[in-house]
Amino acid sequence: MNFLKKLLKKLLNHNTQKKLKNILFFYKKNKEKIFNFFYLSKNDYNFNENFFYQNNFSIPEIKKKLNINGLDYYDYNLSWHYHLFAGLSQKFHKIKILEIGTYDGSFANFLSKIFPGSKIFTLDLPDNNKKYLNTYNRQNKFVFDKIKKKRANNIDNDNINFFQINSNNVAKQFCNEKFDLVWIDGDHLNPQVSNDILNCIKLINPNSIICCDDIVMKKYKSKYISDDSYKLLNNLEKQHKVKNWYIVKRIRFSNIFLKKFISYSIKL
Repeated sequence: MNFLKKLLKKLLNHNTQKKLKNILFFYKKNKEKIFNFFYLSKNDYNFNENFFYQNNFSIPEIKKKLNINGLDYYDYNLSWHYHLFAGLSQKFHKIKILEIGTYDGSFANFLSKIFPGSKIFTLDLPDNNKKYLNTYNRQNKFVFDKIKKKRANNIDNDNINFFQINSNNVAKQFCNEKFDLVWIDGDHLNPQVSNDILNCIKLINPNSIICCDDIVMKKYKSKYISDDSYKLLNNLEKQHKVKNWYIVKRIRFSNIFLKKFISYSIKL
């Protein structure tokens, strides 16, 4: 690389070098916008918004709730589970919500604001759990402390209840509770993701809703995500235990290579 830079300096005059640097800077700063010019994002927007229309969610109200919380409806980095739950908050008010996978508490905090009369129960693994430490670079003390501090601030609301337990114990922990909405964003691989879905189905009444993050609707497996949850949800639908719908997780150019979804399942 250094050799190439030296060669270009010899071959190109100062003005040309400056122009190339400006072009490279512009590309780096606007890469996603340039890619999105060629990516038909309109199709994914239509796909998600058709689901919202079918469920009588007001899109202007969703935009308003996102905006009040400092979020942009069209931000290509924002996961659409924020949009989805903003829509659900138009229908549900004093309810119980369970979240598996607290991370830094950002989504639990968002839920507490858009469902102010509701109780939020959010859980994550204990801080000393090996699996917990081996994700999101939490072995690094600086990263660990940063996430922990942000989580403490985000969950410091009266309607948020935080638990540090393995989600395998969720059915036992909440055996006396029934939830209206569940958001599953823990381990996305089997056996854990299937355990989480099956355990949460036990904790909700018929017509209650479970949503899962990072659904891949084709044969796929990486270190962190897979099609495991999609296969289980499909099987549960075939058994007439749930009815599933899906929305695109993020609307951006990388969907050309791998499109991830968020599931919306109603217990039958």
